[in-house]
Amino acid sequence: MDSNLLIIIIIIAILVTVCFIKEFGFDSYISWFLIISNIFSIYLMFKAIVELKKIEKLTDAMSEEFIISFEQYFNQNKQ
Repeated sequence: MDSNLLIIIIIIAILVTVCFIKEFGFDSYISWFLIISNIFSIYLMFKAIVELKKIEKLTDAMSEEFIISFEQYFNQNKQ
């Protein structure tokens, strides 16, 4: 999953929560449920974004290392 997609989902979740609060106010249980569940969802999505960034860094480093090792192997066999 792309981190940009997660950010879009977070924005949509915030907009839905704001719309429900405008419609029902803070007196409704559904508004409080949405607020709490969206806060939890946003927290999990931010954690997912952080993990995605870590994975992207690792795969970039691994791909660079693979290219270097492949070039070394190819140059050794070429000689």
